[in-house]
Amino acid sequence: MIVYHPVGSSHQHPPKGLMDAPNMQYIHSLENWEALENAMSATSAKKLISQSRLLRVTGVRELTQTIDQNLGVEIVAVPAEEYNALFDSIQPDDALVREAMAFKAKATAVIDVEDKYFVEGFRSKKAVHDIMKRYGADGITINCLMLKERKPCIGFSLNNSALIPCGCEDFPDSAMSLMLGTQLFKRGGFLHNPEFDIDRNQYYGSHCTCALELNGPGKGEKPFRIRPFTHQLPKTAAIDVQMTPGERVFLMKYVPGGKMIFAYAGTMVGSPEINTAGGCATRFVMDVDKIEDVCSIYHGPHPIMYCGDVMEAKRIKVFAKLAGLEFVGNV
Repeated sequence: MIVYHPVGSSHQHPPKGLMDAPNMQYIHSLENWEALENAMSATSAKKLISQSRLLRVTGVRELTQTIDQNLGVEIVAVPAEEYNALFDSIQPDDALVREAMAFKAKATAVIDVEDKYFVEGFRSKKAVHDIMKRYGADGITINCLMLKERKPCIGFSLNNSALIPCGCEDFPDSAMSLMLGTQLFKRGGFLHNPEFDIDRNQYYGSHCTCALELNGPGKGEKPFRIRPFTHQLPKTAAIDVQMTPGERVFLMKYVPGGKMIFAYAGTMVGSPEINTAGGCATRFVMDVDKIEDVCSIYHGPHPIMYCGDVMEAKRIKVFAKLAGLEFVGNV
């Protein structure tokens, strides 16, 4: 339930029963359409994600189905061999090669990546599309690290820009976080590995499947370079997105085991060069608002970074209240 109660109509302390009621968002404010929009967006997201299906491509021997008990997402797990067979069946015809080379031409630099790995990246993009269509999936996560030339880094980046949530390394909780962000913010994010500069009290993130259109579809791509995938051979193509210093951003993730969701707002510092900062192809540093110890914001691997201001980040807090989840964060 959402209760919108304008200031000036109560003449006393707001009703404690409304402020504390579970699964209710109580808004007591001067004219505040942003707060009402946040509540309506959270309500819509709660309904839509409960009707969603997440596909896991993983090490199971046969199809399995489960339901996330907090969000209601149906999770379907299928053997990785099925994805591999789809990839192998896709021929690099002239149209696919042209698409891959057109994407290469948009990069500001290509560093130590052969053309054939652009083509393999677009074969993977089609394989991801086909297997999602086969199972009617709204999002996907793949056990991808050891897939060699079949790694889906480029396709995942482009899909996340297009609001098709794709999560690395078979992490259903992070993939569901991307699915939730698609509904709440109508933009893609950056699933990443978190680290911490304890001397500067800054947050550091890196990975290889960052959305290019971090401000939403049709609002412009961030400049990017192409680098090799960092951890295993062969040197497949991965995207190195260059972040905008000074932009307002926030971190979020749904943590099923703790029945919790977190959000931390801050300011983007920028993208350190790979020769000074370890990790994966895309890297960023951010200052987190009002945090004395940046390490205290760690709540598990693979959170999501989104571009957006504090008011948008508050949608996560509203969603947590309506969904009966604990909220942790600085918004």
